[in-house]
Amino acid sequence: MKTLICDTSFRATKLLEKILVKLPQISEIVVAHELVEVKKVLKANKIQVVFLSLDFAQVINKKTLLDLFGKVPVILLLQPRVKPFFSPEILLISDGIVLNNATDLEFQIVLAALKIDLGQKIVESKLIKPKGNSPFLTNREMQILHYLSVGKSNLRIAQELKIAVPTVKTHVRKILLKLNATNRTHGVAQGIRWSLI
Repeated sequence: MKTLICDTSFRATKLLEKILVKLPQISEIVVAHELVEVKKVLKANKIQVVFLSLDFAQVINKKTLLDLFGKVPVILLLQPRVKPFFSPEILLISDGIVLNNATDLEFQIVLAALKIDLGQKIVESKLIKPKGNSPFLTNREMQILHYLSVGKSNLRIAQELKIAVPTVKTHVRKILLKLNATNRTHGVAQGIRWSLI
């Protein structure tokens, strides 16, 4: 995947670049620290995924944000221990969310989920399917598991499925219980292991 990193911090960009360059899914990395650079890169290159820091996204006006990133998959980068504020536009363009200090495996899971969402097949999978029958998930739970795999928030899932947020939370809780998972990321990994995603 040809990747664009948009961040105002040079230090954070270098750290992220060190992680992404090791990932087999990433073929090329382009970095932009200013809006002008982002526009040039998106115009000149066929970018397949954008890693966008929340700080960078918040300094761009709403219309420009939607125009620039409305057609390309965006993974939002959050800082640990900082309570984020999401405008509706930021949530609209985000296809996934990950902490900027996430592990290689967490980045691989997000990218794998993004590939699934884009309709691409994952060539190699090192995850071994567990023995026994796979857990039974209802159609709605399967839909929600898919949305979890692409990093959608409860609010975004609720909006897409036109249901209430507490209903989404209940479905997520049931999914995690059925998959014997401790959190959303673990639930997605279990879903991949059981070939549910």
